Amino acid sequence: MPEGKPYIPEYEIFCSISHSGNSVVVAFSTYSEIGIDIEKHRERKFEKLVKNYFHPKEFKVFKALQESEKLDWFYTHWTIKEAMAKAKGEGINSNNLRKQRPKGHLIRHEYFTFHNYSLSCVHYSKNPIELEIATPLDYAPWINLTAQSWL
Repeated sequence: MPEGKPYIPEYEIFCSISHSGNSVVVAFSTYSEIGIDIEKHRERKFEKLVKNYFHPKEFKVFKALQESEKLDWFYTHWTIKEAMAKAKGEGINSNNLRKQRPKGHLIRHEYFTFHNYSLSCVHYSKNPIELEIATPLDYAPWINLTAQSWL
C-alpha cells in the first residue's frame, strides 16, 4: 500500500477517495489503478501556486491566458495532477505537481465542473470511465445529512 493509498483487502478492486468543501467522491475500478480528485472553487493566488508548483512550461501557458480562463485552467490541471498521483499511489507533493502530464502514456481522464467544484478521474486503461453522481435523495435513510448546499 504505497503512501497510504486505500485498498480493499482480498479483492482486486482499486479505490481512490477525495473530499473538498462538503463533497466527497470515491472511485472504484476492477481493471486498473484509479485516482480521483475534487476541489471546491475558491479565491486563491493562482499565479503564485502555478509558478511554485507547476512545470515552467505550464506556468508559461497559464501566464498567456485571459484572466477569465485562469480559474478553469488551474482547477483542470490541479485536479488531474492530484488524480494522477493518487492513481500511481504516490503522495501529493511539489515534485509530482511540477511534472508535466506525460505524453504517449495510456491515461484516460474525465474532467467535470459543477456547482463551483472541479472533479478529475484518471485511470490507466483503454476502458472508459463511468461516473455517477449521488445526491442526498440517493442516500440511505439512516444517514443524517447536515448540509446540502452543494446541490
